[in-house]
Amino acid sequence: EASKLYLKDAENDAPSTYLRKEQYMRNYIIPEFGSKKVTDIKNSHVRTFYKNVELKSFSLVIECAKVLNTFFQFCIDNEIAIEETPIKEGLFKSISKKKKRIAREKGEQVKDIKIDREQISYILKEVQGRKEEIIYHLQILHGLRIGEALAVKFEDIDFDKNEISISKQVTSINKRRTKGTRHESEDYNILAPTKTESSIRTIPLVPPTRELLKELIEKGDGKGLVYKTRNKKICGKDNWNNRHHNPLMKKLGIEVPTHTLRKFFGSFHISSGTPIQVVSKWLGHSDIATTLKHYAKVIEQDEHDNKWKTAELVAF
Repeated sequence: EASKLYLKDAENDAPSTYLRKEQYMRNYIIPEFGSKKVTDIKNSHVRTFYKNVELKSFSLVIECAKVLNTFFQFCIDNEIAIEETPIKEGLFKSISKKKKRIAREKGEQVKDIKIDREQISYILKEVQGRKEEIIYHLQILHGLRIGEALAVKFEDIDFDKNEISISKQVTSINKRRTKGTRHESEDYNILAPTKTESSIRTIPLVPPTRELLKELIEKGDGKGLVYKTRNKKICGKDNWNNRHHNPLMKKLGIEVPTHTLRKFFGSFHISSGTPIQVVSKWLGHSDIATTLKHYAKVIEQDEHDNKWKTAELVAF
């Protein structure tokens, strides 16, 4: 009963969050704890559950832990059976430490995918005059996540102030699993709130994109989404990658994911001297620490390139 109430309450979350909670509750948590009362669940039970799940993967432990933590907090907040979580601090710390260790090891192994200014110019030149051009503008020239770029509407553009308001992203839903919930829809792709609250932002509209948008309006396509599928529907991220981005990258011999285009935006601005606080705000990061973490290598390179800068003040 508690799990049903929890999932009913989860319908107030973003569709992707609801589906994540529903998936892990249905596939892992309910099969393990469904026969127990909430009051009977102990820290030892949860520890054993995590050990069994880890046989599949540790990332699965992380996801189950997130959902289980929010479930217990929901029970506490709504005075359902318990007044405190049965999960002890030691178990929280154990998972957190292992998560950090794996992240460090991963960071040493995963090669950072980069793209240079010349390759960016190839992309922009190749898409010039095509309907996909606007999405590449929004990613490369404005730093939007692909889901945010695909969700931009003409109504989000303020031509007087030269600004774009970002408040939505495209997300894909499972029609069967959302049936009967607040997220029920006839379409697989819907507009949902942004990734985080800090992702809701206003960013500058750069002149080339302004002109491109004006051209689209003149062609009679000035309402609703700035980019739609051939059927005039929302374009999902998988659709975009499979039908447009991946074939284009293969043709150009570049083959980078869409997120690398957003990362180029951040790197370009940091290397050009744009204050890190401003770049962080434009990217929709929750804090400057996030920006520093993602762009540490760029900042390190700038530090190296500029270490003798003050020497220019001395005449030789």
